[in-house]
Amino acid sequence: MTIGFLRHHDFARAWLAQLISVVGDGLYYVAMIWWVKVTTGSNAAVATVALCAAIPAVALGPVAGAYADRLDRRRLMLTMDSARGILLLAPALLLATHHLAVWHLCLVAALVAACSAFFGPAFGAAIPLLVPAEDVAAANALSQTSFAAGALLGPALGGALVAIVGTAPAILIDAATFGVSAALLGVSRIPSRPRAAAAARSLGRDMLDGFVFFRRRPLLLGMVGQVVIINLFRAPLGVLLPSLARDVFGTGAAGFGLLESMMPAGFLLGGLALSLRRVQGVGRALIWLLVAWGLAIGCIGVSRALPVTAALLVIAGVALVMVNILGSGVFQTRIPTEMQGRTFGAFNALSQGLQPVALALTAPVVGLVGLQPLFLVGGLTMAACGLAGYLIPGLAHLQRMGDPIPEHYKAVADPPTNRGR
Repeated sequence: MTIGFLRHHDFARAWLAQLISVVGDGLYYVAMIWWVKVTTGSNAAVATVALCAAIPAVALGPVAGAYADRLDRRRLMLTMDSARGILLLAPALLLATHHLAVWHLCLVAALVAACSAFFGPAFGAAIPLLVPAEDVAAANALSQTSFAAGALLGPALGGALVAIVGTAPAILIDAATFGVSAALLGVSRIPSRPRAAAAARSLGRDMLDGFVFFRRRPLLLGMVGQVVIINLFRAPLGVLLPSLARDVFGTGAAGFGLLESMMPAGFLLGGLALSLRRVQGVGRALIWLLVAWGLAIGCIGVSRALPVTAALLVIAGVALVMVNILGSGVFQTRIPTEMQGRTFGAFNALSQGLQPVALALTAPVVGLVGLQPLFLVGGLTMAACGLAGYLIPGLAHLQRMGDPIPEHYKAVADPPTNRGR
């Protein structure tokens, strides 16, 4: 089931660009979050930076998705990569001259996230254009695998760099990775859709189209609802890991980098497994993988040992990446190619809509109930959300990604739209 790179050269270049970029992101994230934690000692400051990075995805998701369907997707991704690389030069320079402040990182995090809000729908919508329809699932698996490999290497390298040479080099390396990613996209060929239809529609209508598409399809709408709830509890995870490393286990930047890389290690294992083997019973697999993810996170709330917590993060990563791969395949095989930018933009806005709320509440809730109890409550809630998948019309009966919905669900569920290049 793996993608033959010799048959899909442009996908291979885009895949490599993604891998390099994610490695740099991991370097920057560890450097930035650890600098804020050590400099301020405040969970609220860490949450504020994360909040600034979360808001653009919600605010710009619909318009970014609309532009992904209107503009040349390769040029859009190339522009956003270049912009992110240039933006990251600012905190590196400020840090090197001892002028960096938390508000600088908040501003840069927001601007970089704004660029990512445009890049994401364009990249997601480009995958079905780069590979045949029968290879979309495997392409998603390899895309998630590149994300996992990069996210595994990035935090580990970031923690080591911060400990050895400091924060500024990690940020500069991330800026360089965006330049390499842009160069790879520059020599890639991504087919463009005809623009006549897009030009005839208003931007406002394009922005609403993605939301209307989900509202009329209960299967996809129910899955979006699950992601909304999961992200509500997942968002604080990155904010809380520095405190878990420093305050619970007494480790430094290297220990934080290790914990931060454990879930991506699970991403890598899960992504490789799904790239090699087809899954039957996709719907039930999604349900029980979400339950496993929630239980693993919940057990962190009672763990007293760093190795046990690291192992639980790996398990959570395996479950979550499989959910992402299988869920993405269900969406991509039921959304027309010409609408994928708008629908992915709407999906990003809906799925991440409560993340700013969650991040804003993280510090006061930790102060009220404690750090590890929050993991326990959040994990159990996510497991219950997974079981609620049995209430989504047609999900439990879905065998393969492009399968039609069973007859007794057809009145309320969406027929497949299996389109490829």
